[in-house]
Amino acid sequence: MAGAIARNLANDYHRRSVPEDPLGDDTLENDREPGKATGDERSAAAVLDAIRALPGAYRETLTFGCRGHDRPEIAARTG
Repeated sequence: MAGAIARNLANDYHRRSVPEDPLGDDTLENDREPGKATGDERSAAAVLDAIRALPGAYRETLTFGCRGHDRPEIAARTG
């Protein structure tokens, strides 16, 4: 009984609370200089470069994982 009360109070609190930092883009598209990459774009490019630099077997395993395959399925596919 006490657990249910605590759970309901926590749910009520989170339902009423407003996020301090709302999700969304902090910069407008028009605010950035043409041809200049945003931090997210630079981060994505760095991640892609790192993935491309991996040996083929590691790259294949990682991409299967990113596509939602579970570990046994990845193991079966990659040997």
